Amino acid sequence: MLKYIGIRLVQLIPVVLGATFLTFLLIYLTPGDAAMKRLTAQGAAIDEEVLEQTREEMGLNRPFPVQYLHWLTGLFHGDLGLSYQDNRPVSQKLAEGMGNTLTLTLSALALAIAVSLPLGFLAAVKKGSLLDHGIRIFAFTGNSLPNFLISVVCMYWFCIRLQLLPVVADDSLKGLLLPCLTLAIPLSGQFIRQIRAEILEQLGKEYVTGAKNRGIRKRFLYFSHIFRNCLPSLFTFLALSAGTLMGGSVVIETIFRWPGLGELAMDAISHRDYPVIQGFVVLMSLIYVFLNLLADIGGRLIDPRRECQVP
Repeated sequence: MLKYIGIRLVQLIPVVLGATFLTFLLIYLTPGDAAMKRLTAQGAAIDEEVLEQTREEMGLNRPFPVQYLHWLTGLFHGDLGLSYQDNRPVSQKLAEGMGNTLTLTLSALALAIAVSLPLGFLAAVKKGSLLDHGIRIFAFTGNSLPNFLISVVCMYWFCIRLQLLPVVADDSLKGLLLPCLTLAIPLSGQFIRQIRAEILEQLGKEYVTGAKNRGIRKRFLYFSHIFRNCLPSLFTFLALSAGTLMGGSVVIETIFRWPGLGELAMDAISHRDYPVIQGFVVLMSLIYVFLNLLADIGGRLIDPRRECQVP
């Protein structure tokens, strides 16, 4: 286990470096001028001399390898640089948005689990029944609808028609509900299908038939044996979904104006704020790789029979 963890941590380095390099290259090749954006936002008079001076101050006149290596050297020293928009440290801006993004992600996960566990379990136990078909239709529909469409429908009903929730979210509980619901609906569809498939697989195994023949109560069999044997796979799926959810909440945070990392990243992209974009990519890469490792370790701890394959 320790050898496996050590190797996976070492593998983190090329993954993060590769992600940052590709992101930096794509931004560098994208048409537009970050210096022009900055001067326009400040309302300053723009002429060629001022524009050239601003480019020099921002380091945009240097060749691409020099720009990237300069940023990478700062990263190794814990310095993500300063934002082009307001000259604030990138790490500070990311820290401010991180709390709200974690709150949204964990809330959506909790809601999805609360809905998916009983529905997935009932769909598996009542396989082929009207209830099973209804749950599967709900799961298929939720998993098929894009997040932006769900957000528009939720806005229309809860904000415009019923006037129960604010259109623009803040960091209050009422502001959290709609983006949380929007993220939880498609996630619930995925969880229900996963839980149903795992339980059906366990129900077809010989130990279940033997337990039923010995007269073991169904409730004890379901929760002490079947569900327990499903936990490693479900934990892995949950951990990987958490990483995908954090990175994929960019659109939802932008639509609802939720003050998290997603809105920060979209704003940085529109202003060509290279340091913030790079900081976001590094943070998301670290989180996703860490959750991937956590999923493997957690599944191994839940079920010691599973072996960690050392790459």
